[in-house]
Parts: sequence; structure tokens; C-alpha cells
Amino acid sequence: MSQHATDALVVYSDYVCPFCYLGKAAMERYREEAADPPEVEWRFYDLRGYKRDESGEIREDVDDGKDDDYFAQESELRERFERAQQAGVSGIPTFVYEGHAARGAIPPEQFERLVDGSR
Repeated sequence: MSQHATDALVVYSDYVCPFCYLGKAAMERYREEAADPPEVEWRFYDLRGYKRDESGEIREDVDDGKDDDYFAQESELRERFERAQQAGVSGIPTFVYEGHAARGAIPPEQFERLVDGSR
């Protein structure tokens, strides 16, 4: 996980993931209460990337199966997932700070342990 800036809390998240939403809310609560909260660096972990068109909109007409469009984007998606996995991400949301990670919709107290315990 050393490929992250040491002064930022790196967040791997998807916009439609309900656990990511809960984790973001807890992170915001922690940041509001913390004396010196770290900056946040977002890394989008798109679970539905194969259904997006060039503008980023989800196309409902795209079959969830692996069609030609999916395979055309497969190498880019595979690279993103591999980079995230190399950084220690095995699911979302994942919060990384100074080489330590917390996974899932963690409570604000765990953000405190992640960040303050690393300082």
C-alpha cells in the first residue's frame, strides 16, 4: 500500500455501493470531529464500468453478460482492479492511510484508530 500519499486518506469506493455510502458518512463524521483530519483522495472503484458509455452514463440496454463491448474494455478494467489489488484492496469501501487499511462501512471510531494510530 505504499503507492499512496502519506498525508491523505485514500478511499476506494463506488458511487452506487450502499456500504460505500455508509462508510463515507462515517468518514465525514470522523473528519468533522477530528482536530487535524487528513485530506481525502478518492479512487473510484467502478463496479459497473462495463455498462457506462463515453459520457459516463449507465446504459440500461447493455446486457450484464460479457458481450463485445465488455471485452473491448476488459483490459482497462483489469488494470484498474489489479492496481487496486496491489494496493491491498480486496473489496469496497476500502480506506487506506499510511500503509494501513480498513475495509467496509467502518464507524468513526475506527477512522480515528486508522489515522491517529498511524501518526
